[in-house]
Amino acid sequence: MTAPTRRERVRHRVGKGLSERRSLAVVRMSASACRYAPRPDRKVELRARILAPAQRHKRYGVGMIHLNSGRKGCA
Repeated sequence: MTAPTRRERVRHRVGKGLSERRSLAVVRMSASACRYAPRPDRKVELRARILAPAQRHKRYGVGMIHLNSGRKGCA
């Protein structure tokens, strides 16, 4: 069962009147994992610059992509 599914089940049980602590125990999830809110990805542009040559040249490894990005002034 995925974490978002567990979060939804905890919220549903709390809405029915069960305490948060008890519903977390039933679903077997920690309180910190239930309250976790992912932050927006700030490295979308960098990820795109890395993935473009990796998809174009399938056999390039991390070292080759790093060397080529440094030559082009991306690093």
